[in-house]
Formats: sequence, C-alpha cells, structure tokens
Amino acid sequence: MNLRFILMGTIIFFFLFYACTDDSSSPYNPQTIYIDEPIVLEVSAFLSASVNWQGDFVFDFNGVILVQTDAYNDFELTYWTSSSCDEDVWVYNFRKRRWDQIGFSPGPGIMCFTVITEQGHLFSARGLEAKDYLEEDLEMRVKGSVSGPKVRALKINPDYFIVPIRLENVRSFNGLVHDGESLWISSNSSDRIYNLSLEGKIIKEFEALAGYPFGLAFDGQDLWLADGSDRIFKMDQEGDVLCQFTVPTDYPGGLTWENDKLWLSEYEHMYGISQLFGIDPYASCSAGFAVITDTFDTPEGGSTGLAWDGEYLLVVIKNPYSEAHKLYKIKTSGEVIQSYDIPVKFPKDIAWDGEAVWLLNYGPKDLINHDPVITRFKLR
Repeated sequence: MNLRFILMGTIIFFFLFYACTDDSSSPYNPQTIYIDEPIVLEVSAFLSASVNWQGDFVFDFNGVILVQTDAYNDFELTYWTSSSCDEDVWVYNFRKRRWDQIGFSPGPGIMCFTVITEQGHLFSARGLEAKDYLEEDLEMRVKGSVSGPKVRALKINPDYFIVPIRLENVRSFNGLVHDGESLWISSNSSDRIYNLSLEGKIIKEFEALAGYPFGLAFDGQDLWLADGSDRIFKMDQEGDVLCQFTVPTDYPGGLTWENDKLWLSEYEHMYGISQLFGIDPYASCSAGFAVITDTFDTPEGGSTGLAWDGEYLLVVIKNPYSEAHKLYKIKTSGEVIQSYDIPVKFPKDIAWDGEAVWLLNYGPKDLINHDPVITRFKLR
C-alpha cells in the first residue's frame, strides 16, 4: 500500500513539474507562423468616436460581430496629425484602472515634417493586451489632442509572434542581430545600440561611435556594426571599439557573420546597382580598410537586411515604390535558391536564431500601423 502511494505521488510530482515548466507558450520558445501564412485573419470596419463630458473619445463596439463573439485579439487606432510624427495619445485600461500611453510625441532632436499624416498604432505593437481596453458595455476610451480618431477590431493569426520595441521617442531602426539569447538593434534616430530581451525589455544600451548605425552582426562573442561613416566597427558587448575599417559603399544595409567572414549588403549605390561584399574581417582590421574576398550584385534593388542561416545568405530587398518586398535565399556565389514575399511594411534588417528568422519591420502591410516591431517567421 505504501509503495502504491509512493508511485502515485511520484507520477503526480512529475506531471506537475512538467506542466509548470512547459515553455511552449513562452516568448523564448514562441509559436511562429511561416512567412507565407496570413497575419491578419479578420478585421472590423473602423468606428468613429463620440466625445464624453470629460473630453475623452468614446468608441462603442456594440454591434461589431468580431467583438461580440469574442473573436478579436487586437485593435488598431488611427488619427490625424499636422506633422509626420505621433502625438501623445492614451487609451484607458479598464482592468487596471489607468491610462496607458499608445502614441508618443517626438522627443528632443527628432525631426518632424509639417504635413497632414494619418498615424496608426496596433495595440500589440505597443505591448498592450487588447482585452484590457474594453469595458463590460463594450466601450473604449481614448484621449489626446488629435483629429479624427478611429478604431477597428482585428483577429490576428494566434501564432504571429512579435517583440514590441518600446522606446518612447525612438522611431527609426536599422540593424538587427540575434546572439543566441537576446536581440540587438541599432537606431539611426538616437545613434544608439540597444540590447533587448525576447520580450522587448531593454537589457542595456550604448552610443554608437559614429553616426547613423546600420547593419549588425555577431561572431559568437563580439558585435560588428556598419554605419553611415563608411566604416565597420568591431565592438565588445559594452560598446568598446576593438577595431574599425573603411568599406567601399556610402549606403550600407545589412551585415552578417559567416564562419570567419563578414558579408555586407548595400542599400543604395550611386550607379543604381547594389552589391553584396564578402569581407575578411581579420585582414581588414589589420589594414584599416575592407579586404574584399567576394562581390556580386543583389537580385534586385537595394538590400536593407542580411543574415546567414548556416548554409545560405538571407537577403532582404526593400521595394522603394510598393510593398512588394522580397526575402532571397542565396548561395555565397550569388546564385538565388529561393525567394519569399515579405508580408510586412518597411522591412529592415534580419537575423537568424538557428530555426527561424527575426525581421525588423513596421507591422503587417495591410494595416496603417507604423510602430516598429520585430517579427519571427519560419521559412519553408
């Protein structure tokens, strides 16, 4: 009898242990869609607001089927501004009884252009849980000095995984790399490098030595940065520069590490032909200029991102005239193996974590949202 109880207790212990430690839904082992799967599954019509006695904008979702059937999992808020930058906007969190900020006016040093602009914010891109913002009577409250606010409900693919970039007054980002445990991004609006957890929390940050940082690479220990001063820097993870050398392009794009070689992509070229460069990093550090080992043209247009998946180069091509952006899988000889349509807006740099790609971008291309996020996609 005692043995039976001991065995039953052991089974229950292991069941509870594995149930509690299962990380299948953890952001460190996220569910991830394939790059050709749909992201936005269903959207409601936009709702316009009434204004209550406090001056808040009120949105009534009664009659919106997506909300009434509890099939929604996100919202998109849009409004008009007289400049190219956001305004301070808050949405009321009914569960926590507080106002959460979703739009941020620009900080010092941020350049804004005087132009009528429609701004858009996806709640998930700001790290906001959609169902915290509807009261029991299905009303949402928003406040801010903006014109024509509208909100719509969305059903997003539940396996669509993003890392929100919650840097209030930093909007423009270029470089991205995965170091095996966390993400690193570069911003050309703050001229800083940020180390983010896979939940989007800032671990550390430091200033880039020269202005306008672009692509990032990781060699297993140190970081490499291509920037707008026509140089590549090798840095430790505290930002101290270990070496630097010049590169033969005025418009660097992505940067990646392949075994003992760097690859640099070109976003623009003065003669209209963008290239990929294979670089010997050790000889280049000694010489002070890039020692080029390989060169070939990109499949089409300029490249904003570059990664190495252990076998092929992954090259992001941003279409400057439409949202028909591409991801190419390429041999180091320049031969194209496969191409993918990129389902997001303004794709920037790309990283590889051993199983999937992480793409720096500004949200699904069929939405108005302009908030920066990092999305994880699997490739077939």
